[in-house]
Parts: sequence; structure tokens; C-alpha cells
Amino acid sequence: MSLIVYAAIFITGLVSYVTLRLADPIYKALGRTGIQVFGRILGLILAGISIQFILDGLARPATSAAADELFPRPAGRCCMKAGSFSRSCGRRLVGTPHRWSAMGSLRNGAG
Repeated sequence: MSLIVYAAIFITGLVSYVTLRLADPIYKALGRTGIQVFGRILGLILAGISIQFILDGLARPATSAAADELFPRPAGRCCMKAGSFSRSCGRRLVGTPHRWSAMGSLRNGAG
């Protein structure tokens, strides 16, 4: 997978280099009006892509499953007592009190 990413970065850099290197001949071939038309076409494409991103974001509901996919919870037990909100695991705890796992500050739900 990382090889594909590196190849894409290299190709993007190569295309950018060639485009910038040949900017003067391209400008002479297209002229001022051609460059303006080309810029407007690229702007329209960029606007279409951005609208598609927005529509995709609105179409996907902000469910717990979507949030878990973006922000996975760490494995293991929560380290907060019952009824409190744990920042480490991101869920409200119910039932018996949990103990601090690494810090040892809270024992048997006291505190």
C-alpha cells in the first residue's frame, strides 16, 4: 500500500515539475484567453468535486458506527468509575465501578 502512495507522490511531483518547466511554452501556445478559459474549467471541476464531498458527508449519517470507524476506541477496560464519562474510551459507564488500570489512584470505586 505504501508503495502506491509513494508512486502517486512521485508522479504528482513529476507532473508538477514538467508543467512548471514548460509554463512559458504552454502560455505562448494557449494565449491569455486560453489560459483564462482553462483556469475557469479547472475551477468548475474543483467546485464540482467540493460539492460532491459535501453531499457525501450529508448523505452519510453521523451514527455511532461511522464515528467508531473514524475514531476507533482503544482496546481494554475503561479506567473510570461507574456513571462517569471516560475520555480514554469515550463511553458512559454503567454497572460496577471500574478500577484505574495504570495509575492505581482509584481502588474499588472509591474517590
